[in-house]
Amino acid sequence: MGFLGAGVLATWNDIAPGDEAEFNTWYTREHVPERVAVPGFLRGRRYLAASGAPRYRTCAG
Repeated sequence: MGFLGAGVLATWNDIAPGDEAEFNTWYTREHVPERVAVPGFLRGRRYLAASGAPRYRTCAG
């Protein structure tokens, strides 16, 4: 499913292995819901690389 807005915010990032569990909890429960609540953003999606780096990619639009 595509994004319905006029633009997309895309980020790619890695996180230190020891901090990954805490990062994922924060990102999923706080960060993405806060960003999607900003007027103009309709949804957010997060992707995990099967291999290589960076490990995460997020798109919001």
